[in-house]
Parts: sequence; structure tokens; C-alpha cells
Amino acid sequence: MLDSVIYLTENKTVRASITLFYILLLVTPAWLKAEPVAVKALETIPCSQTIRTATALYNDGRGNPTDFETAFELFESAADQGDPVAQYYTGHMYLNARGTFLDTKAAWRYFKLAADQGVDRAYGRLSYMLTRGLSVAQDWPRAIHYLRIAAQSDVQSMNNLANYIIAGKTAGTEVEALDLLKKAVAANNLNALNNLGYYHTSGTLSQPDPEYGIQLLLRAVELGDTRALDNLWRLRRGRSQLVKKEHAAIQNLPSATKHSEKEAYKWIREPVAVYRQAGIEAGLDRLEDTLNVWLRSNRLYPFRRQVWWEAQALSGREDPEWSYRLYQWLYQKCKADYLRRNPNKVYLDSAMLHNLSKEQLATGRIAGMAQTSEWVYQGFLANERIDLNLQPAEAMQLGQPKLPRTWQLQTVVHMQPGSHNSKKKIGTPLFYGDIFGLIVLPRADLYQGAWRGTLGYTQWIRDWVDAVLRHGIENAVSRPNEVWQAQADAAFLDAQVYEWLGFYNKALQQYAIPIDSNQSGYASRHLHEARTRKVRLELNSHQSPSENLESLQTLRQLRKDNKFDTTRAPLEVDLAIASLLRHEGQHQAAREKLDDVLSAATSERLFLARIDALRQRAIWGLADQDTTQVEDDLIQLLQLSRSKGLKINEPELYHLYARLKASQGDIAAAIDLQHTSIEFCESIDLYAWLPLRYLELAEWYQQIGNDALVEHYLQLARKLINQPGAEYPQWIRKATKDRLQQNSSTNNTAKTPNADTRQPHKPPQTASSSGAKTSVQAIDLQPVKLVSVPIKGKPALGLFTLTNSSANTQSLQLTAAGHIQHFQATSQGDYQLSLNLNKDFTLRSLDIELQGNTQYLIYVDAPAGQEPLDLTLTTTPDEGQTQQATFQFHESGDANENAVINAAYLEGNPFYMVSVFHLLQRSEQSSATSLDLRIRASSPARIEAYSGDGELIFIDADGDGTFTSPGDILRSDTDSDGHPNVPFLTDSDSSSLELMILPESLPVNGMLDIHIESQSDQGWRSDSVDTIHYHE
Repeated sequence: MLDSVIYLTENKTVRASITLFYILLLVTPAWLKAEPVAVKALETIPCSQTIRTATALYNDGRGNPTDFETAFELFESAADQGDPVAQYYTGHMYLNARGTFLDTKAAWRYFKLAADQGVDRAYGRLSYMLTRGLSVAQDWPRAIHYLRIAAQSDVQSMNNLANYIIAGKTAGTEVEALDLLKKAVAANNLNALNNLGYYHTSGTLSQPDPEYGIQLLLRAVELGDTRALDNLWRLRRGRSQLVKKEHAAIQNLPSATKHSEKEAYKWIREPVAVYRQAGIEAGLDRLEDTLNVWLRSNRLYPFRRQVWWEAQALSGREDPEWSYRLYQWLYQKCKADYLRRNPNKVYLDSAMLHNLSKEQLATGRIAGMAQTSEWVYQGFLANERIDLNLQPAEAMQLGQPKLPRTWQLQTVVHMQPGSHNSKKKIGTPLFYGDIFGLIVLPRADLYQGAWRGTLGYTQWIRDWVDAVLRHGIENAVSRPNEVWQAQADAAFLDAQVYEWLGFYNKALQQYAIPIDSNQSGYASRHLHEARTRKVRLELNSHQSPSENLESLQTLRQLRKDNKFDTTRAPLEVDLAIASLLRHEGQHQAAREKLDDVLSAATSERLFLARIDALRQRAIWGLADQDTTQVEDDLIQLLQLSRSKGLKINEPELYHLYARLKASQGDIAAAIDLQHTSIEFCESIDLYAWLPLRYLELAEWYQQIGNDALVEHYLQLARKLINQPGAEYPQWIRKATKDRLQQNSSTNNTAKTPNADTRQPHKPPQTASSSGAKTSVQAIDLQPVKLVSVPIKGKPALGLFTLTNSSANTQSLQLTAAGHIQHFQATSQGDYQLSLNLNKDFTLRSLDIELQGNTQYLIYVDAPAGQEPLDLTLTTTPDEGQTQQATFQFHESGDANENAVINAAYLEGNPFYMVSVFHLLQRSEQSSATSLDLRIRASSPARIEAYSGDGELIFIDADGDGTFTSPGDILRSDTDSDGHPNVPFLTDSDSSSLELMILPESLPVNGMLDIHIESQSDQGWRSDSVDTIHYHE
């Protein structure tokens, strides 16, 4: 026996075989060495009532996301207790983002647990994840191994294994593959029906049976398989050599797109439900997961269509933010998909950008519309070889008292050589989809005040419509009403331009274009909107209305029921009804209807309706001399317009505010506001209104007895209206000439004093050191709160302003509450208030008189080294509202040599610049003669800075802290580092700085922060942050 063993181990052949056996044993993967598990079909495994309930919820929940979530909770709970069926379904729901978020690692874990207990489908899912590298590295041998185990009883795995055999991805014969597919077909497996039908009709098999293949595909379609329908349409289009496209069985096929979209609709129900329950971000996360699962076996297009529908007509119609985010998300997904397939091209989805632009308008993202316009521009340039720059530039120039000559504009409305479209179509009109995107450009220009660009782009659209009609609609677009929609969009934009310019008859002609077309269905929304806008303009311009109350009520219901119309549509009709009621003399009913609109227009999506209603109420209040709400309404209007970026509204709002102040007898304020209105008109070229604005100025200067300026502005109005070639609305021309005729006896040779010369965009002026009015309230104490953090060893200092912005002298009592050492008027007419902790807490009052249009300063100081002290100032005017302001200070813990030592909280009015004084200190050791500052606003704002003696230090037109933007001025920069230097007084260790701030567009929360930094040896240091609160 021993000799035999010795012989075996000494024999070289035997020894090599043993060695190879052990090597193979060591390198064989663990999954291949594992003991085979007896698999069983999932549906044959006994399960509890809980699992049966969860399975029913899952199978019935394809259109009900709530059922998915309940099913997932039940499955996961049972899976963690070891139930194999629950383990499979939990993994399946993690893998497909059903009832939970996509988590492939969790899916693998639960599938593995179920497979270890012999669940056949679990092996099939593990195989699927291995072939795609989901959560684990791609491993085809292991995937095929698991798939063969699953295919013992799972029909879906039979189908998959057969496909791999036919594709040559694993060993096997065609006969074996067909046997597997036939077993799956017998079980009505949709994938097997589709695949076997495709193999027989495409010539993939060695002995195909096309008739049998067509029957299999038709049977799959009857059971709801969309891919089988795609394959039948492939045959219908003649894509198979085995089946003629005239085959009788494939002549009456349903739409493949509709089938796919119906399935996609079910898929996005769950992300929408998540959005409604948990918010936009959670909804988008679930949508991302759902798309990733959908794209494993479907095309993007049906899913895209359903997301589009959701954004346009379903949940997005009620929530503009959700709609905007859906379009934004969808645009990025489609762009990525397109660039993956076309890496060297520029993506241009005109229809998508058109809708994205509409949602940017609905959500007040006017600035974002500029980015959308740039995408359209780049897409046209790259794909169509069309440069969208309007030529010649002279036709678009600002300051011309006439409308641009549209025939001068170079238009390109045909296919260009080298474009992404077929060269055979060169010279034919562009596709409608491209023109749909072009509408983005005039819309963006319109709301940002560039109305000449709007008219230029709409002329392109009109030229395209003419070209389409000449070539024949069927050659250019898929549906005839698309041409009409382009024409209607251009008409709406043109009408708005003409309305803003005062060309009311031209605007009414444009609104008549969609009305006269009498379109129905989807396009009827244009007709209904045009009727609404037309009757409102007729009433506002004192013309006979084309509607009555009964027809407007019917129109309201039509717009409310139209799912393609905006959610503000019924409110727009309500505004027309209110105007009609007022026209008929029912003023109280009209006001109540207007109040109803304001009560309803509270959501973000309805901000445009709210703007219209507030504007209408302010105009009526001025006309009726009932101004109780006008000021509040105008402030709300300005805040809304600025926060949304609607620059086009500001000229009229300042003009209405000027009229309000004039009606209250404050002519000086009215004149200042009117000058600002004129400057805004000039900045966005609303030239048609300037003659009337100048005439009003002349009227107000006449009321204060300034005859020289009366004549000056009469001459300006006369010069504008009589300029050769000037185009003005007929009613403005007549009104101007009538009023000039009334003043024809004035002296035509008077000259304007130099003091009245104004810079463009100069803010309203008062008698303050820097010239800015700080509030519409007659008496204004600012800031509301002032904090002083002096340099160590230095006294605490503060500076309040007390402004009388009315023309009349105002009497009031100024009370100070704190540890007051003395409180008195100074020789310069200002006030000095000193604090000292050694004094008792007391109240001190001064009875003072404030001259009209004058700003007074209240200096506060407290000795160095004392504990923090509080001071409260209270104004009690004879007429008006009591105001309070507080002063606090404490010592700095830093050993700074130089610093800005104040921070302030102020109440602001968006019509006026806010004025705030800061004090600068330097230590005894400091040799600095000035302080280098960097001052920035948290959102765009104009910042002007003046020294203590009133000298201009800088103007930062956009508040970005740099001086590279148009309108920026840097006067004091002694070290030439691009930052302003504020000088210290030669005989003092302190100095003052006045900042004047006017926001360009208000933040959503109404808060504007001004950050003040000073430069030290260690770099830039934050010294102060002012906060200005603009109330609604």
C-alpha cells in the first residue's frame, strides 16, 4: 500500500494532474464553488397575508404612487425578517425606484438574500445587474451562470438567455434559444413575444417564419407591449426584406407614440406625488431616478413628452417654480442626450427654450431670460448658420423719436447652406420649431426695456410667416395652425410695445390679428387672451369697449376651462370686468372687483396679475383724489417690478408717484420724482412720453413760481413734438400742442439756470449734504438701529439723520432716553447728544422745528472704556407717525489702528435713495491719512459715497465693489489700487462717510446688505454690515 502511494506521488504525470487540480480549486470563483441551490419559481413560494397585500398594492399601484410606498414599507419590513419573496420585491423596488429612491447597492443585497433562498427571479435580477455593472463590477461569466440557474423556471430569464445565445454572448445553439423563447411565449411573456416576433420578421433566424412573427407581434401589442408596436411600424415602413409594407395585417396600426407616452405617464406619477408631499427637490430627485430606470429599456422621447405635459398643463400649471424647474431639468437632460449622440454640434431645442422662457417670465426670472436668449442665439449660429444680430444698427438706436423702420432690418427666414437641415431645403422657410425659439429673443428684450429689439425680431417672425405662405404651409410645418401661432405671438409682443409707447390704436390693431383668425382648440388661448387685452386697452384709453359684461363673463369661463391658458387668465378677465364696471359708472363695484383680484393674486405665479391690479387701483385713486392706498400700492408695485427685473415698469411708477406728491401739495418732491421718471424713460427709450412729462414739470415749476424753468420745459416739449420725422401717438401730439397753446404767451427767450442741469439717471435731490431724499414720510429718523464698535481706547460715536422731506416747516418733540450727560442744539443747527454711564438713566426732550426739504444730523458720543450703553430716540411730530431709533455700543476686542466703527439697520422706500452716515477712527499710533475701503451690496444697487465735506468719493453703479461697469466713477484713489480712499481730517482722529443706496432690483425677502471692508496689514477686514429693509 505504501509502495503504491510512493509510486503515485513519484510519477510525474500523476503529480502534474494533482497540482493542476489544486490550482483550479484555488482560482475558481467562490460563486462557482458554492453548493447549487434548488431554485423555485417566485409565484410558487408560500407567503403570508402581509406579502399578498403588499404584492397586490404593488401590482395595482402602477398609477398610484401611494400604493408603491405602502407596498415598499411592507416588503422591506418582511424582508428584514427573512421572507424570500419580500427580499426579492424589496430589491426590485430599490432597483426600479418604486416607492423609494434608486439604490442599486441595497437592491443587490436583497436580491442576493433572496437568491440564497432559491428565488429564481432573484438570480435573474443579479444577472441583469452584473451585465450592466450596477453596484458591482461588470462580470459576464458570473451573469450567465446566474441566468442559467434562473432560466430553470423563470420565463423572463428564459427570454434573456435565449437573446444572449442568438447574439453570441454565450454558448448555445439556435435550437436551444428557440426552445427557451417558445416556453416563455407559452407563458405570454411580452418580451419573448416581441423578441421572437422580431427574429422571425427581420431575418435573424436561419429558418424565419414571417407570418408567425407578425402574429406574435400583434399578440404582444394586444397585451400592451409598446416595443412590439414599434417593430410592427418598422415593417409598415418597409424596413424588412421578408415582409412587404403593404401586408394586410399591418395596415391599421395604432400610434406607437401614444402607447409609449401612456406608459411614461404612469412612470412619472410617482415623482409628481413625491413633489406634492415633500417639495420640489425631492420630486426632482425621484424624477432623476425614474428616468435612469426608464432609459434602460425605453427611448427618452415618450418620457420627455410626459414631463413636458406635466410642466405645461398639469401640476406645473399651478406652481410656476415646479414648472420652471421641470423645464430646466428636462432641457439639461435632452441636451446631454443630444450631445452624447452629436458631440460636435450645438444643442438647440427651440420649443423647449420657448417654454423655459415663458416660465422664467412667470416666476419673475427676467434676468434668466437673457441666458435663454443666448442659448437660442448660439443654436441658430451653429445649426442654421444664421447670425441673429439685428442689422443695420441704426434702426435699433436709442433716442430716436420714431419707430424703427422694419424694412431696413436684414432678415434671414430661409434654410442656409451648411445648416443642420438637408441641403435640398436651402431657400425654403425655416422649420416652425426654430421660429418658436426665436420668440424667446423679443420676449426677453421687451421685459428688459429693449423694445426696439422686440420690434426687430417680431418682424423676422412676420417675414417667416409670409415666406411659409408663399411656399405652401405643408412644405414647412406639420400643422397649419403653427404658422398662425407664430403670427399671434408676434402680434402680442408688438401690441405690448405699442401699448407701453402710447400707440394705442396700433396696439389694438395687433390684438385684432389673433381675434380675427377665430382659431379653436389649443390655439384658442391666443384668441381669448387677445380679447381680454383688447377690451382692457379700449377702456383704459377711453374708447368704446368691444365687449359687454355678459360676454366678459363667458370669456372668463372659457379661459378658466382652457388647460393651456395661464392660471392668471381668469384674473385678467376680472380686471377687464372691473374696468368695464367703472366705465359704466359703477365705481364701488369696480373697486370691489379689483380688491377681489388682489385677494386672489397672492401666489408667485400670479405676480403679473397683481402688478396690473395694483397699478389700476393706484391710477383710479389718483383720478378720484382718494389717495389713501395709492402710496402703499406704488411701493408694492416698485418692489415687485424690481424684484422681478421688470425695468419697463419703472418710468410710469415714478411718474405716478410724482403725481401723488403733487396732489398732496409736495411740489418739490413731485419735481424730483418726475425727473427720475424722465431719466428712466430716456434710459429705455420710451421717447413718446417725454413731451407730456416735460409739460407736467412746467406746470409744477409754475406752481412754485420758477418762470425760467417753466419756459425751459415748455421749449423742450415743443422741440420734441415738432422735430422733423418724429413719430408720436396722435393723442399725445394733440395733448401736447393744446397745452403749449395755453402757454403761448410765455417768454420764449428765458434760459434755464445752470443749477438745474442734471446728469442722466441722477436720483431725486434734497437739501441734504449729498442731495438724496431718504423717505416719502415727511419726518424720517434714520437709522432705526445704530451700533458703534469704536477702536480700543477711543470714544463711541454715532450719527443719526432727521429729515423733513416736505416743503413746509414741521414741529416735533425729540426725546432721548438713556444715561444722558447733555443734549443740545449745535451752532450749525444740528444736535449733539453725549452719554455717560456715571449719569442716571433719564429722559431729555427738545422741542424743535425742522425747515422744509432739510436734513439735520444728530451726533452721539460716549466716553471710552465704559460698559455698553443703550440710547433710544423718539420723534413725536405734531402731525404724522411717531418714530423710534436705538443706539448701542461696545468696545472692540481687536487692536485695530483704523476702522469703520458703525453698522446700521434702516427702513427703506424703493423710490428713494437711502442715506446712512458712517464714522471712521484711527488710533494714536496710526500714521494713516486715509482708509482704503471696499463696499459691496448683496444684490445689484447703486452706491454713492461722499466725504464729510460733501465731496464725491465714488459712484458704483451696480454695487459690486469694483469700478469697471458703465456709470462707475472713482474720484478718490490716492494709492491707485482701484479702491476708494476716505481721508481722515487733518486735526482729528475721525472722519465721516455718507453712503447713498438705491437698489436696482430688490431681493425676495426685501433685505439689502451693504458690506464695508477696510484694508489692513493682514488684508481686507470686515468692519461693518448695513441692512436696509424695504417693506411691502
